Amino acid sequence: MVLNWWNKNVFKNIFSNIKEVEEKINALEACCQNDPTDVNFAVLKEAKLVLTNLQCQEETYWKQKAAIKFLAEGDNNTSYFHALVSKKCAINGIHKIDRGNGTFTDNGDEIANLAVNFFQNHLNNNFCPTPIVDHSFIPCIVSQEENSSLCFAPPLEEVKNTLFDMNADSVAGPDVISKILVNRLSVLLPKLISPNQMGFVKSRAIMDNILIAQEFCQDLDIKTRGGNMILKLDIAKAYDNINWCFIFKMLKFFGFDDKFISLITLCIESPFFSIILNGKCHGFFKSSHGLRKGDPISPAIFILAVDYLSRGISDFFSKSPSMYFRTLGGINISHLCFADDFIIFMNASKNKVSKVLRFFEQFEAVSGLIFNKTKSGFVISKNVNHNRVMDIKNLSGFSQVVLPLKYLGIPLFKGRKKTFLFEELISKVHNRLSSWDSNFLSFGGRLVLIKSVLALIPVYSFQVLLPPKNVCLRIDRILNKFFWRGSSTNSKIHWS
Repeated sequence: MVLNWWNKNVFKNIFSNIKEVEEKINALEACCQNDPTDVNFAVLKEAKLVLTNLQCQEETYWKQKAAIKFLAEGDNNTSYFHALVSKKCAINGIHKIDRGNGTFTDNGDEIANLAVNFFQNHLNNNFCPTPIVDHSFIPCIVSQEENSSLCFAPPLEEVKNTLFDMNADSVAGPDVISKILVNRLSVLLPKLISPNQMGFVKSRAIMDNILIAQEFCQDLDIKTRGGNMILKLDIAKAYDNINWCFIFKMLKFFGFDDKFISLITLCIESPFFSIILNGKCHGFFKSSHGLRKGDPISPAIFILAVDYLSRGISDFFSKSPSMYFRTLGGINISHLCFADDFIIFMNASKNKVSKVLRFFEQFEAVSGLIFNKTKSGFVISKNVNHNRVMDIKNLSGFSQVVLPLKYLGIPLFKGRKKTFLFEELISKVHNRLSSWDSNFLSFGGRLVLIKSVLALIPVYSFQVLLPPKNVCLRIDRILNKFFWRGSSTNSKIHWS
């Protein structure tokens, strides 16, 4: 309410303010021509400084509306920002929607009601979790001193540092409290989270998962009783569906005290939701499950909760060593995970697959999470006969897939590296650089965009997948062409 009042009565409308100051400057310039005194010129100079400040505010406004992550000299408050805002409005607008029965409506009020009802039902299903019978594999390792360090009132310096570390273009609000809690909790996560989980834990890298998974793919067809199998799991809308009671029980199992759990409860259960549709807010409702995306505490709480699945799989395999995937080096790794991305390396015996699937069903019953069978799949050794493959399909409901298999954005393959593995990467670079809004950029803006693309797309892949020379040459040509021409349709000469 205070921010709304300040915005309306103090900050006011940027464009109206600029127009008023411009009219004032025109009047002052006329006054200076008629009466060129030092006093009049000083007033004119002050008015121009005010206009400069307002123009900077306008530039920040368009930058935030365009939601771009880079800025180059020469592109400040140009047509590039305005074009991006117009493009976003066109993309984000919803002017027709399916009622759910095959008929469509273009009525604005009905579209809003349908949207609110959909999300209200989605975030308030009637799931009743099954009690957790066995949690012996979850260690109770949070000490009383650690609980105290999590819950003490934050000093002003900690609040200030937390606030200044947050995104300057976003509104902090109650996220400051969540950020303080997650900063304190992150110190304990390496001790609490199982070593198979690489997501959101300091000193653990996503690349380790990819490299290990790649090595296991090379040993897929090693002869062993039952054969080898790689199972890739997809959890449907993991953040939206996870049950609150399950989260609180997992925190209790790890040893967190009631005071800390009550703080987490406030962060999770207090938000209300509205649906922004075509620039307007609709509805105002609570949810009964799920974690809020964008809340700083959500990733840490999520990986603590799904560690039940990770530790449960590890416990399952340690009690039945014959379930492990056989490798030439004799390395026993049951699974790898990054947040909700799970990949399991196991024996393809029908009996062992059945046991793992029963544990998955138990996990679904206690957590509220559901495995998406259409997006999950398995890669199986060529030594496994067709009848067994069909049995696994029928048991799991998962589809059989073949290598290369995409895992965490990188293709996993067997054998020698091939150029076709990089085709999707080259297409991503080309599509990003050839987007129509890049035509509005200056040479400086294009250079910054090229650097951001290089940092975000190819370099990530190249850390684990060394590209052939011809792939690097193709990417260089795309970047050179973009820098000199600005678009694929421009016929300007470009230099290598």
